[in-house]
Amino acid sequence: MYRLALLALTALFLVVSCNSDDSNSNPPENEPANFYALKIGNSWEYEVATYSFVEEEYQIQDLTVTNTIIGDSIINGETYFVFKTTSEGTYECSPCENCFRDEIVRDSLGYLINDHGDILFSNTPTEDYLISPTSWGGIYGKYVGENVEISTPAGDFETTKNEIYGVFSSGETTPSRDSHLIAENIGRIRRTVSLISNEIPLYRMTLKSYSLVDGD
Repeated sequence: MYRLALLALTALFLVVSCNSDDSNSNPPENEPANFYALKIGNSWEYEVATYSFVEEEYQIQDLTVTNTIIGDSIINGETYFVFKTTSEGTYECSPCENCFRDEIVRDSLGYLINDHGDILFSNTPTEDYLISPTSWGGIYGKYVGENVEISTPAGDFETTKNEIYGVFSSGETTPSRDSHLIAENIGRIRRTVSLISNEIPLYRMTLKSYSLVDGD
């Protein structure tokens, strides 16, 4: 019965873990330095890899996801940055594109939050934070630490890492744990997306190239 419940929630987790629409948190309101490289004109390209449970390795797919800051918006007196996501290639991966979807965000004392007030990332030690409530429990984020080194096609980076996981109403956590890594003043470096029933992430999006406006 437990396995059936996990499988039934798989598709939901793929969507919910990358999408949050309801306000469910109240982070601090003042903005710190530009840790997340939020500046109009900044752009990042990501390669997409899928995990082969037969070969037991990640395989690069013909899909590039591009995330660009195209403008800003004043909401309740605060400046938010507007992202536009596009993709190119023959491989289709809606969960991957959802993770780099069009969004409106700002930096609030170390928290990356969206225009609904949801916390998407924390660059400082904090308690686990609720990203999105669900009918079966909730999706949470966890600050893991900084100085996490990672090599990518765009170069080598020291990143801050958060993990994303699910919690059932019973209090039991899901087997899956996704990684969200961001480098200071550079932006998002890697993001994974898992099936809720598997410990190994199914999709892995890694920085391929990036372009930052002068001043970042």
